[in-house]
Amino acid sequence: MGIYSGLSILKQEETFVCGADMLFLKGEIIRAEFEELANHDIVVPYPRGFPEFLHAYYRRRCLPVIKKSLDAGCYSIENVLQHLRTFSLREEWFIPRGWQNQIESTFVNINTPEDYQRWKGRMLTQGRSGDSQASKSEMLTRTPDILGSLAPEVLDKIRSTLVNYETAYQHASGSAEFSSL
Repeated sequence: MGIYSGLSILKQEETFVCGADMLFLKGEIIRAEFEELANHDIVVPYPRGFPEFLHAYYRRRCLPVIKKSLDAGCYSIENVLQHLRTFSLREEWFIPRGWQNQIESTFVNINTPEDYQRWKGRMLTQGRSGDSQASKSEMLTRTPDILGSLAPEVLDKIRSTLVNYETAYQHASGSAEFSSL
């Protein structure tokens, strides 16, 4: 529904859609995804073998197909792929561009303060373990502590809202092979 709403409001033919929980988007990856859109309706990355529908490009001409799916009570974007020209960017797409080491940070979903602290700790550990990507540690020192700048009551409200919606969604789609909110 969110993708449909966004596409119907925007005037551009092509729209990049991303999740609000993806904090470390990479411009060069987004531009490269756009370049793949030429003969397709949707470009979806599969960075870890699963689709990232909320880090993808969609054309306005997807609207009728998405609307038909929504009107039929199908609220999963996966249902419209078979009716549209979709280009899937598999892990192999990232390798020749030298982006295989950026997959983790680019496609990380941070929904709770705990997720953020786990991710931050994992990046620091990988940076200390001699990983050739010193940029991970550098990124952490350059990245402001986004959670520390929010009032505790705001964080609590964000957390409870995300947890409630994610929990309800997971219960509704628990039998699917894969799903995305």
